[in-house]
Order: sequence, then C-alpha cells, then structure tokens
Amino acid sequence: MKKFYLAAMASAVFLTACATLSAFGSADADGDGRISRDEAVKSTDLTDVFSSADADQDGYLNSAEYDWARDRIQGLKDPQHDAPASRGHRH
Repeated sequence: MKKFYLAAMASAVFLTACATLSAFGSADADGDGRISRDEAVKSTDLTDVFSSADADQDGYLNSAEYDWARDRIQGLKDPQHDAPASRGHRH
C-alpha cells in the first residue's frame, strides 16, 4: 500500500509539472511546426519568456526553443528544478 501511495504521489507531481505548458503540438495551433506570439498568448507563462526562448529572434519558437521555455518556466515556478542550460543569446 505504501508503494502505491508513493507512486501515486510521484505521478501527481509529474503530471502537475507537465501541465505547466501543453505539448508542443498542442501549442502549435496552426500546425506549421512553430509557435507564434499569437499562439503563445494561451499561456501567460509562455508569453513571459517568449523573447528569451526565441534564441534566433525570428518571432517563433521551434520545438527546441519551446522545450527551453518549458524548462525555464518550471525552473521559475520551482527553484529546486534544475535551471535549463544557457543556450547562447538570452535576455
């Protein structure tokens, strides 16, 4: 019973962390393989880090930039979470 409880708690924590931002495919509403600022407005958190995450400053987030943003948001919400590695140009 104890193992079940611990597994359930771990799953709940994991799901909460994943719920911070939806999967890239869900955030990419028009399916063009990138996330525009207009698509990002669905998440205040993503809007807040959009400029920093847009490493190539093209006005869109590709999947790698989105992953960085998701890690950054998680790091801001949970200081114990490992901060994402710096990827060159960040604001």
